Amino acid sequence: MLLGKQLVNTAHTNMLLLRQLFSQAEKFYLRLQTDISELENRWAVEWLGRGLIPIVFQAMGALDEKTKAERALKDLQKVQGEQKMATRSQEITSLEDTDNLVSAKHDLLRVQEQLALAEKELDRKFQQTSAYRNMKEILTKRKKHIKDTRKRLSKYESDE
Repeated sequence: MLLGKQLVNTAHTNMLLLRQLFSQAEKFYLRLQTDISELENRWAVEWLGRGLIPIVFQAMGALDEKTKAERALKDLQKVQGEQKMATRSQEITSLEDTDNLVSAKHDLLRVQEQLALAEKELDRKFQQTSAYRNMKEILTKRKKHIKDTRKRLSKYESDE
């Protein structure tokens, strides 16, 4: 559109300049001759110009549409790129969370293993204490006493 307007303005400016040239020539009594073949060429140029101006306007409109389409495409690609980045970011976060979960599970298993070893060690140390040995000895004597008592009771019950 802008190019077409510029062409029309240039044509008008040229026409005004020619009028000024002819009027100045008349003031100095100069005789300017015009060539008819050039006028015919002028007619052809005007005819061609009338055909070209709409074509130029159409081309400018098409160029504007193309520019708008390219901008829309770039905007769409930008949005798609942002969406891809967001998706990748979510995937990375998910993988990091999974890695953290696996790491935490391994840590938990290691701590449970250490706890079991510590319990065994504590149990072994407890069994080595004199209080434990005394209790065990007392329990062993009680068990033996209960066993003997049951044997005696069973003899009396079988006699009856």
